[in-house]
Amino acid sequence: MLSTEEIDTYLEPMTADQAANIRAIRGLIGEIAPDLVEEIDAGKWFGGLLTYHTPDRVFVLALGPLTAGVTTFHMMAFYMSPVLQERHGAALKKFQGGKSCIKFKRFADVPEDAIRDIVASTPKYAEIAREMFAKRKKK
Repeated sequence: MLSTEEIDTYLEPMTADQAANIRAIRGLIGEIAPDLVEEIDAGKWFGGLLTYHTPDRVFVLALGPLTAGVTTFHMMAFYMSPVLQERHGAALKKFQGGKSCIKFKRFADVPEDAIRDIVASTPKYAEIAREMFAKRKKK
């Protein structure tokens, strides 16, 4: 995880709700998936967002601010898993902004049990992703 100083600097330009949202979700990630590596992404797709990957660099989550005080959370396990989509799709529908992404103003409005379950599923997603990448390399 990033240092307290790095996170404080990262959160400084955000709204109070965005900062609280990010702190809450970071707390869940740290609790549920402490082995994930956290970085501030400088790339094209997730530039400026906090990204999370396994130690062997399998991307699993992205989190950060959008415009107008909105926070975004990208969850690759949700995108990859019909089981998670069926289990939590209805509860997350009003927050969905894409296949793997939810958008919200206040984390308290988001069903925390769904987020916890999806974050807890990241190791299984990462294993599926590794298998897919290995098959591609063999071709």
